Amino acid sequence: MPDIAVQKLVISSTVVGLSYYNYENELTDRYIKLIDEETRSNLLDIFIFAD
Repeated sequence: MPDIAVQKLVISSTVVGLSYYNYENELTDRYIKLIDEETRSNLLDIFIFAD
């Protein structure tokens, strides 16, 4: 089987989580970090594009 990983980034009001899944959609690794309001805002600015 191929060595393909899917990465999922989740940004909530208090944490940012990065999860890795293998080709069978099984969770293989997860990283979670607490963030403050300013960090959350800065992260969202990176991924949200205004027209």
